Amino acid sequence: QGRIINALISQNSLLFMNDIITFICLSVVAMVFGSIQSLAVEIVQRRITVDMRTVMFESLVKQDIAFYDGLMTGQVTSRMTNDVAAVVQPVRQLMNTVLTNLLRLGGGLFMC
Repeated sequence: QGRIINALISQNSLLFMNDIITFICLSVVAMVFGSIQSLAVEIVQRRITVDMRTVMFESLVKQDIAFYDGLMTGQVTSRMTNDVAAVVQPVRQLMNTVLTNLLRLGGGLFMC
């Protein structure tokens, strides 16, 4: 960013346009990597959710009939949905943090 300001002050339009184009290209690349990161986290979160719901459903199918006599259907469904969401949310935040830090580390090592 310092080169852009220096080129602007010295009224060197060729250097200024070159730096602006480089800055825009790097911004687009950063946006693409951010989108790929968000997509990867979303896919993993959905897979974890489906796997957990499948395991919970298999567990519920194996329960004795007496288990269901004392419960209403809405309670089981609500509990299942809320429990899965409560487990998946911290995983999503952790993955976002780890991926962001790995990308920053890679970028920092590349710049060095």
